[in-house]
Amino acid sequence: MKNDYTVYILCLACCALPIHALTAEPGNFSISDVGVRVGFDGDTRVELNSYEVSLSIQTPWSLLEKEDIRAKVQIELGAGALHGEDETGWFGHVGPAIEIEFGDFPISFYASSGPAVLSVYEFGTLDLGGTFQFMSSGGFNVKLSEQWAAAYRFQHISNADIHDSNPGLDLHAVSISWGF
Repeated sequence: MKNDYTVYILCLACCALPIHALTAEPGNFSISDVGVRVGFDGDTRVELNSYEVSLSIQTPWSLLEKEDIRAKVQIELGAGALHGEDETGWFGHVGPAIEIEFGDFPISFYASSGPAVLSVYEFGTLDLGGTFQFMSSGGFNVKLSEQWAAAYRFQHISNADIHDSNPGLDLHAVSISWGF
């Protein structure tokens, strides 16, 4: 790895949020939703799919609370597999997320970013550079009922140039989740 202390500080900050959530007083943090997500490679270099289980933790923090607009801060955790090019690897990620809601409107917008770890980082001709990566996503949620939601995410996996190779990987992902 290249020596870049900014990356280490960012990783520490992203990992500190879930640790704080686990040690906080009950009621300050709560499970927001659990879901399953399937992603499809957005590139033509290789053919990869992702399969993931996700968990969102609601925090007591909010970036914006107006009459009909609310920006909630959450912690997103995910674990799953990347499969393609005769390889299968496991991954896990954690990091802060922001969800912007508009009153009772059933569509909200979502963005997250944080460190990720891959058990396999070479898929055919795609070499992601190393085990340690960052996973960022942006997209929207559609509330189907009181508990159920469907979502689309554009996910990007890359290592911020901490490894010699950093081609990145883009995925289009759809999910279904159960809210609490």
